[in-house]
Amino acid sequence: MKKTLTIIILSISLSGFSQTEKGDFVITPTVGWNTLSISNNSDRDVFQARLPIGFHKYLSDRLAVGLLFYFDYNSIKPHVSNQFEQNSTRVGILPEIRYNFLRTRLTPFIAGRISDIGYVTQFYDNPATPVGLRRISQFNLQNGLQMEVGVSYFVKDRFGLQVKLIDLNAGLFNRTDFKAYLPINFGLQFIINNPR
Repeated sequence: MKKTLTIIILSISLSGFSQTEKGDFVITPTVGWNTLSISNNSDRDVFQARLPIGFHKYLSDRLAVGLLFYFDYNSIKPHVSNQFEQNSTRVGILPEIRYNFLRTRLTPFIAGRISDIGYVTQFYDNPATPVGLRRISQFNLQNGLQMEVGVSYFVKDRFGLQVKLIDLNAGLFNRTDFKAYLPINFGLQFIINNPR
């Protein structure tokens, strides 16, 4: 009986309406954070808070292209006494491609980005540096493939919840100086346009 009930609940939660179709426009506001602990010449902890919002157009039922706009706050706290705390903010835009593996209520997906155009303001809390030079602002372009994997769960036909691991790239997994890495994001998903 328990096995039958489990199968019925799982079938209901996975089946049902299809979520995305060709021509759909999807908005995904999210909030997330990264925590990173690095152990090399100067041990340090990095914390990043992120507020991204994505705008995607589905070219097929599963494949979408779009832009991701975001605001980041980063804090770097060294463990060594002769190093100083740093923090920075970044406002940026990323072109992104996204692929949904299923067209069910529970939908795993993968997304990729190649370049990151942003405006960065950095602050170094070093008393030896003149006050006017502690804060630096500049436009910045970062290249390199970044991936994210996640899952969406559609509560209604045009509204879903999502959770994803963000900023995954080969460089992270090849480095040996990371003690801990947690890049997580929670968000919503709204399907608009293309009325059915």
